[in-house]
Amino acid sequence: MRDIWKTLAISSISCVVLMVSFWLVEMKDYVTREQASQMIQIQSPYLVDKQVVLKSLNDMSEVLRKNTEVISKLNLEIAKLRTELDRIANEGS
Repeated sequence: MRDIWKTLAISSISCVVLMVSFWLVEMKDYVTREQASQMIQIQSPYLVDKQVVLKSLNDMSEVLRKNTEVISKLNLEIAKLRTELDRIANEGS
């Protein structure tokens, strides 16, 4: 009976030692929270998508600004043409 308990104790201790050593060896390859955060910020494919979206937004903003300038110039031209048309209509009456 003593041999059984001795064998069981040695087996249990061996199992615990093996489990601890396994986790110590494997744990060095695990990624830490900081490393994961850094990888997401630097290596994420969504980072490229984000840059493309931001570039597109900047391009659209520039196009919108140019369109606003053109519309303002057209409004000035329309106002000048109205004034000229009113002047011609008043001269003709």
